[in-house]
Amino acid sequence: AFRRELYRSHCYPSYAMDIVPFASSLALVALAELGDKTQLAAVTLSAKQSPISVFSGAILAFALVDGLSALLGGALATLLPMS
Repeated sequence: AFRRELYRSHCYPSYAMDIVPFASSLALVALAELGDKTQLAAVTLSAKQSPISVFSGAILAFALVDGLSALLGGALATLLPMS
């Protein structure tokens, strides 16, 4: 038993991420976001403008919105009581 536990702790460190929750949440979000207005707008803009500039603009906008959301969520988490 000790040998098996030693092997498990060596091969599967405690900080290793379980792939099943990651993969299922990735698939769920990808399916939920498929064909939303933002994606359709990016496809439409890519047909008329440079795809590189549309991609860059979309990534920057995504990072800005998600960054602000994370900062606001962190601030609210410190202000709101846990119970």
